[in-house]
Amino acid sequence: MPDGLALIGYDGSESADRAITAAAAVLGRRPALVVVAWESGAAYTAFAAATIPTATIDFGAAAAADQGMFDGARHTADRGALLATEAGFFAEGLAVAEDGDVADALARVAAERDAEVIVVGARGHGLERRLLGSTSRRLLERSPCPVLVVPAPGD
Repeated sequence: MPDGLALIGYDGSESADRAITAAAAVLGRRPALVVVAWESGAAYTAFAAATIPTATIDFGAAAAADQGMFDGARHTADRGALLATEAGFFAEGLAVAEDGDVADALARVAAERDAEVIVVGARGHGLERRLLGSTSRRLLERSPCPVLVVPAPGD
């Protein structure tokens, strides 16, 4: 099996943890980039939506909230990289800001880094979960490389 970069989409959930472990068993020792996509600027949007049209937006509070979101994403990426390293990958974490959705972010980073495979855990709700999570489905449509979707137990 080739040993190119495995890009792992990670959100800190149990599903994402299982995906790392299962992917390591299937893909073997190889470099991995654990990617957490976060929506930069979301705090500014939230603060703007919460104000009366004539009120002033507290940009300091929005900047602090945005920094907190980045710090959380960075921490989650580092946690995922540690888990991936323990599973047998040569891993590093990466938090990426994205204006679009997670599938777009993962596909973009995979293309930029010339990833050989993208790994994600299947998530979703109700019928959608039984078929395939929406992020997983969109990623299959947009990915520049093969996608390994690890189902939740019992799916």
